Amino acid sequence: MHCLQEEGLHHDLSGGYTAEHQGGYTVLVKCRKGLFLVNVNDMYVGVSLMLYGEFSQEEVDIMQLNLQPNSTVVDVGANIGAFTVPLAHAVPQGRVLAFEPQRVVEQMLSANIQLNAPVNVDIRRVVVGGRGGCSSVRIPETNPVGLNNFGGVSLEPMDGGGEGGGGGGGGGGRHPKRIEHRGWATTPSTPLDSLQIPRLDLLKIDANGMEKEGLEGDRLTIERDLPALYLEYESKSKDLYHFVRSLGPCQCFYHAPKMYSKENFRQELLDVFAETRSYNIYCVARPNFTVPDWLSRKNMDTLDLNVEGGDFYCSGHGRQWQRHYDSLLQRNSSMDCLCDHGWSGENCEMFGQVLGS
Repeated sequence: MHCLQEEGLHHDLSGGYTAEHQGGYTVLVKCRKGLFLVNVNDMYVGVSLMLYGEFSQEEVDIMQLNLQPNSTVVDVGANIGAFTVPLAHAVPQGRVLAFEPQRVVEQMLSANIQLNAPVNVDIRRVVVGGRGGCSSVRIPETNPVGLNNFGGVSLEPMDGGGEGGGGGGGGGGRHPKRIEHRGWATTPSTPLDSLQIPRLDLLKIDANGMEKEGLEGDRLTIERDLPALYLEYESKSKDLYHFVRSLGPCQCFYHAPKMYSKENFRQELLDVFAETRSYNIYCVARPNFTVPDWLSRKNMDTLDLNVEGGDFYCSGHGRQWQRHYDSLLQRNSSMDCLCDHGWSGENCEMFGQVLGS
């Protein structure tokens, strides 16, 4: 019933900040939370980890707000573990269940968990969603050697297989184009309620606009434990917001941090994301859960979900990714920035070729 499938990936423990090829498209980089195996063709998570040594740290900070050392966390759409690893470190006596349905991405997630030694993480190559038992979902088999947002895949339920659900996260709706792929793989789908998790304190879902589907089979667990919810909200969907409120009394707060931070781990000044934000909602129901004052002012009960322009609505998100790469290539200092952090000349050239492809 758990539909469990895990695959390992060889990793290099040489340490330091390196850009050594692993299988032709991956590098090993030193980040805020340890060593990460990264796909150099990943336009969001990969680029961020390589340049800044972290990915959207402000999102991590919000997710950790109400966690205790023994908390249980579910990470739906774990991608390569940029959030999974710091969440695991935040709950050393607790547990993290990480769900990532893409085969190659899940392999890299497994490698990064092993590299950073959090023994409290269970990885499952499963789509979370639906209201019935295990069913099947078709997952695009993306080409890892081509430039892509590997967190932006679309899932398709099999005929007669129920609903789609949560997975393929870590880049989410940050890239509006449909991702090129080499074919389709069949991946099991299961509702979270069927896993009979004894306790849940934080549920994070980054599912490329399918967050509501990912929640469909979680109602019993959510109503029982009242976990904090951190949900991607790229679509600005009223349906998602109202569905969350239907689960019981809670407060939802709009959180739209910039992907680039001047306080990044590597103190890199170059912002390749050009003011790009990630859009999320953080929901709490337990009386002892708190939020900082600045976030409390973003209570969604007081925000107009239909407002266009300004902070809450950005048509198309302005995220034509080529402009990020163009702006990076136009700055001659870009490759110098990478080399200053320990990249060899060969790897600087390799990264330049990736950006120019």
